[in-house]
Amino acid sequence: MKRTIAMLTSSVPTPRSAIVTGGSSGVGVALVAALLKADSDSSIFVTGTTPLGQTALHKLLTEDEYYSKHADRVHYSTGDTGDEAVVLRQFTEATNFFAKRGLEQ
Repeated sequence: MKRTIAMLTSSVPTPRSAIVTGGSSGVGVALVAALLKADSDSSIFVTGTTPLGQTALHKLLTEDEYYSKHADRVHYSTGDTGDEAVVLRQFTEATNFFAKRGLEQ
């Protein structure tokens, strides 16, 4: 049986949060798109090495009518996740983003 992102995430209680690394293009953007469609309350923190304005994610969130309405549920952070200092900065950014979205624990 072929499984979809919606099927895999349907048993997770809402509100949902996700961290997507490598989310500036390709599979990462597809995952962000699927998560946004699967749950109207999801919050998604995305990392990538390319500045947001140059990414397929930016194009999706600004040019597509559905996704542009939900762009506030996505936070993008530029940096190399192979660099420990960058990861620590992004962890703080993600924590703050999720807290602002009401997802603090």
